Amino acid sequence: NEGRLAHKKELLMTYGSGAGFAAAFGAPLAGVAFVLEKLRADFSRELLLGTMAAAITADFIGVYAFDLGPVFDFGAGADEMLPLTRMWMVALLGLILGVLGTFFNKTLSILSNVLRGLKPGAARMMIPFVLLLVLCIWLPEALGSGSELIEAAGRDLLPVKAMFTFLAVKYVFSALCCASGVPGGFMLPLMVISALAGGIFAEIVGAAAGFEEHYLSCFLILGMAGALSASLKAPVTAVLLLCEITGSLNYLLPLSAVAVISYITADALKAKPLFSLRI
Repeated sequence: NEGRLAHKKELLMTYGSGAGFAAAFGAPLAGVAFVLEKLRADFSRELLLGTMAAAITADFIGVYAFDLGPVFDFGAGADEMLPLTRMWMVALLGLILGVLGTFFNKTLSILSNVLRGLKPGAARMMIPFVLLLVLCIWLPEALGSGSELIEAAGRDLLPVKAMFTFLAVKYVFSALCCASGVPGGFMLPLMVISALAGGIFAEIVGAAAGFEEHYLSCFLILGMAGALSASLKAPVTAVLLLCEITGSLNYLLPLSAVAVISYITADALKAKPLFSLRI
């Protein structure tokens, strides 16, 4: 009986994880994929159907009870299909994002080890708090979820210099928060960082290659999928999540390509999955 109760408890926790992921991002299929790809090494009909039911229910409640929508809104430009002549840019971006995802994980690991040695324990939480006060005065736009930054970048309202600034600030601040144990999450900050990296890539490389500006939002979306795939070691979750967020399958081919290439790059660099790090 105790073994059966422990099994049921583990299943319920798994269902809750899938439901939480689905509700947070408005992406029930990605919530199911996240559970099957990262949280459980086994597979059963009970696990699949229970996770699907929990994720779909959570998304239904979020949409119809709380009027929640996707985290990001890329506007009409997000429906533009990327031509095959630009797939070389997708491959190159995948390599860059594989390095970025690996570097992000290693940054968290190193900072966590350093901050863990600070005495007393509350001292490590003062570092992000002080940085928060500085940002409130100097650059308040860098605080919060960052969805406004991505939407502005998708509408070509952020110059490259501004995207570089926000990327650097979000990277440092998010890494310090995660490593110090201050609540703030890591998936959404990583998505914002990697989207900005995709935007910078499109602006710099695209300028030399005759890149059309209305494909900018596409590279923001590809940036998020690539870094998530590399950092979490979860390419299927990354692809499904971005398809559901955008509400379009137009990006399925480039999303799959960038996710696989970034995953292989991170694997070649011997990156450890984010959830396996001791933070």
